[in-house]
Amino acid sequence: MPDTDFPAHGFTESYLAFCRKQGRSITRRLTPRPGDWILHGDTLEMVTSPGQPVVRDAVVIPSLAHALELLRAEAAVVILDCQPDDTGCSVFDEMSRPLANVVASSPEECLLRALHFVRSERQSHDLQLHPR
Repeated sequence: MPDTDFPAHGFTESYLAFCRKQGRSITRRLTPRPGDWILHGDTLEMVTSPGQPVVRDAVVIPSLAHALELLRAEAAVVILDCQPDDTGCSVFDEMSRPLANVVASSPEECLLRALHFVRSERQSHDLQLHPR
């Protein structure tokens, strides 16, 4: 069932929750760019200039273009399929091996979930190869 409870600015609750929780490993390290959003508490503020400061405990909500750029830095091929009720994302490496296949309520959420999955799988693989 699609997430139809859209808060202000068109983001789904599931995307905002993902950015606050599981995706925090990604969003807390992002430098906000114009077009991104900053979520602090229940307030969303659009980033309008480069270098806009982020208050402590705020979360950067990447724009669609920013999320796509982040995922493209991790994968050779990214396929985004947008349907009226959901979005699918398939991610492949340079040898056409699948890295992720994700479905979410919005394109932004789909890309960020795929990025989180790809990075988590790589980290897990690295830990298996190089145990501490």
